[in-house]
Amino acid sequence: MTPTPTIRPATVDDLRFVDHLQAAHSNKLGFLPRMALEWYLENNCVTTIDENDTPAGYLLGRKKFRWQPQLRPITQAAVCMDAMRRHLGLSLVGKVVQEASLAGQLGVQAMCRADLEACDFWRAAGFVEIGRYSPANARRQDMICYRRILTTTPPEWMLQMPPVAGWKAKKLGPDAGQQRPRKPRRTPAL
Repeated sequence: MTPTPTIRPATVDDLRFVDHLQAAHSNKLGFLPRMALEWYLENNCVTTIDENDTPAGYLLGRKKFRWQPQLRPITQAAVCMDAMRRHLGLSLVGKVVQEASLAGQLGVQAMCRADLEACDFWRAAGFVEIGRYSPANARRQDMICYRRILTTTPPEWMLQMPPVAGWKAKKLGPDAGQQRPRKPRRTPAL
């Protein structure tokens, strides 16, 4: 019989695990500097799931957005490679959804690059696609805004793209879906 995984608030002692798992999945999660990870841990914004008393995954996100306190953000979610396909990620998301619901929040939001398998995970977790935008960053990959709606009568804003995105909270205006033109490459003189 397999022991039941344990979900718990992460502590500063989990920094090494979170940092390692973030690095292992850096092409899928994005990157948060160690100082940011420390802040999230110190402010009780990280939840871990343990299997056999060993951390197997984590979920990181603030308790609410500044621009919309009725919406709970998920910034990162990751599970160790050898612990995947055992519903540990779904358990972590379920815990966050439960906490958001108890806090009276109307939904939970996660952003995901459109080209990742993780999009299937968010849909399996009950999230729906709200919209897409193309950030002006090095990868220039479309991002999908997913939300899990926790109310039977969502307000109008719940089904619209957020006004800001990213850790710098850049405004997503009417041209948010457009990419900036790339600079032409120099060709060597012959």
